[in-house]
Amino acid sequence: MQQADKKTDKGAAIIPFASDRGRLRFLLHTTFTGRRKGLLVDFGGGGRTGESAAATAAREFVEETEGMYFGDTRGYLQMRSGEIARQQSLIQRRIEATLAQHPGWQCQRQASGGKITRTWQTFFVEIDYRPVTELNRLWAEDDEQRYRKQRELIWMPASRLLECYRAHPERLWNRLREYQGVEEIVEQIERTYHPPEKLTPAS
Repeated sequence: MQQADKKTDKGAAIIPFASDRGRLRFLLHTTFTGRRKGLLVDFGGGGRTGESAAATAAREFVEETEGMYFGDTRGYLQMRSGEIARQQSLIQRRIEATLAQHPGWQCQRQASGGKITRTWQTFFVEIDYRPVTELNRLWAEDDEQRYRKQRELIWMPASRLLECYRAHPERLWNRLREYQGVEEIVEQIERTYHPPEKLTPAS
């Protein structure tokens, strides 16, 4: 295994968001099998030697969406290295562009009791909205011959994501429960894209 492929004690993830007909939505996913089955999870994982946090998050998004969100439906195993690099670069640039304007739209991970599990950064990143019904259908019908793992992408309204954090944290994968300040960040993004209407003083 090459040095660049070795895992480190760092990790990163992204929680993408987009505007769908004027409504703010956040992209999460669930898996059909394994420990995360049925739970809402973001797109992330452990870093590799020499990777920045943004590069790790971008790579994980491409891997976990099988390259289909920003490409065709062939699946990650059939992608050429140049296409993988193109998508990772695209997402990394969007992470950097978002942070340049909104440096606070990121959070760290801290386990219960205050213990830090690993050095971790999660970025909230704006992407172009794409319906995911067709992608989910392809995953559901696959017999693990075409795609690496069956998943379901879910566009969640900001209000529903906040409800999960405030009333139903059991619906979230452990990692998401450990993120610090998510509710405040989601509310900030909501206010940025949908500022409250200004009241006109009564005459």
